Amino acid sequence: MAIKLIMSFLTALSLLFLNAQSMAAIAANDDNLNKLMASLAEKSMSKASFIERKSSSLLRQDLQFEGELIYRRPDYMMKKTNVPRFELIEINEGKLLYKREGQPDRELALNNYPLLAAFVSAFTAVLSGDITKLQNYYKINFSERDYGWRLSLSPLLKKMQETIESIVIMGESDRIYNITITEAGGDKSMMTLRHKIQ
Repeated sequence: MAIKLIMSFLTALSLLFLNAQSMAAIAANDDNLNKLMASLAEKSMSKASFIERKSSSLLRQDLQFEGELIYRRPDYMMKKTNVPRFELIEINEGKLLYKREGQPDRELALNNYPLLAAFVSAFTAVLSGDITKLQNYYKINFSERDYGWRLSLSPLLKKMQETIESIVIMGESDRIYNITITEAGGDKSMMTLRHKIQ
C-alpha cells in the first residue's frame, strides 16, 4: 500500500478536528497554546463528511471521492469512501486495516513500519491535544485573510519530504472548509469538509 495514501488520510484526520482558534493558537503564545491543548483533550469523538478531488499528471481528468472521516479517542481513526466505490482505512490499537472493493483485506502492524508508525503517533498526538509532536514534524505558517485564514505545513523530515511537499488548510471562523495536499511529484488532493454535530 502506498505510504502517501496513508499519510494523506492521517493528515486530513488530524487537521479535521482543529478549529480556527486552534490554528491561531499555534502561532500565539504559550498560554494560548496550553488553553488549546486543554480544549482538544476534551473532545472524545468527531465526524465529518468529505468530497475529495485528486489530480495527477497521469490522469486526463480529476478523480472525485465522497465519504466520511471519524476519530475516536484515544487512537481510533477511520476514512470510509463510499463513492465511486467502497474503500476503508482504519487504524486501531497499533494496527492498520485496509479494505477496498474487489480486493482482499490487508492488515499492517504499525511497529513493523517505523515511518508509518511515526505518522500515526504524530497525528494521534494532535488529536489528543499534543501540538509539540506536530511541530516536530512540520514547519508551520499561519496567516489571516479577508475571507478567512490559511495554515501551511511543510514536512521537516527528509523521508516525508520525498512524499509530501506541502499541506494547506483553509477555513473561516471556527471551521475548516478545505485541505489541499501537494505531493512531491506535483499530484494534488483537495478535500472539502462538512462537519457533523455531535
